[in-house]
Amino acid sequence: SSHYVLDHCCRTVKVPITCLIVSAAGSNQCLQAAASLFQRCVGCSFGGGTLRYPEDGAQVFVGLDELENSLREGQSRPGHFRGVATVVTKLFNLVQPHKAYFGQKDGAQCIVIKRIVKELLMNTEVNIVPTMREQDGLAMSSRNLYLSEENRPFATTLYKALKAVEKAFHGGQRDAGRLLSLGADIIQREEKVALLYLDLCCMESGKQYKDGETLAAGASVMLSGAVQLGKTRLIDNLIIQ
Repeated sequence: SSHYVLDHCCRTVKVPITCLIVSAAGSNQCLQAAASLFQRCVGCSFGGGTLRYPEDGAQVFVGLDELENSLREGQSRPGHFRGVATVVTKLFNLVQPHKAYFGQKDGAQCIVIKRIVKELLMNTEVNIVPTMREQDGLAMSSRNLYLSEENRPFATTLYKALKAVEKAFHGGQRDAGRLLSLGADIIQREEKVALLYLDLCCMESGKQYKDGETLAAGASVMLSGAVQLGKTRLIDNLIIQ
């Protein structure tokens, strides 16, 4: 929870608070922790006297229209990115950072935030920070703590599938359907791992590439996926072009 992140991870912070707030906003939990920390340190809340989202009595939200529905992660979590968009907008309005850094692991979130900054004419440069990984390639995440010892060896299945698709792409394959089928086949070989989705989308527009479509030359493309391993939902992505 956000309280766990705050109480266990933010006690010895010695960096400027505005840097921490923007850097911490890499996931929904961290956004909530950053909000709580900001309130404690400078006596400012996000309105309504609560850190919950949506706030009691809140009437104004940052809507995303078709963008949220075009992202597979958005389809899996209805309303989630409206919350992210609203909270990040509030953070940026309060802090007014020149630069903000977000982890690539939450790739769909990065697409949403870059779009917000562009369309709402915010004077903030959004930078995407490469995903940090364990030695075997597993994307670092607080969710990994919930993996059982038995399931941990299978946690890299998604990453292995993404790397195989990336290799095929750089080998010349441009058909979205064939690339996605290749990745799905690798994941589905592991009985313990349930494929939730595998997706190719444009980093700029969020447009999803469908079966039979060819990846556009020169466009920035994100390959992303989600799997269920036991009780743990894992996400990961690679920017392949």
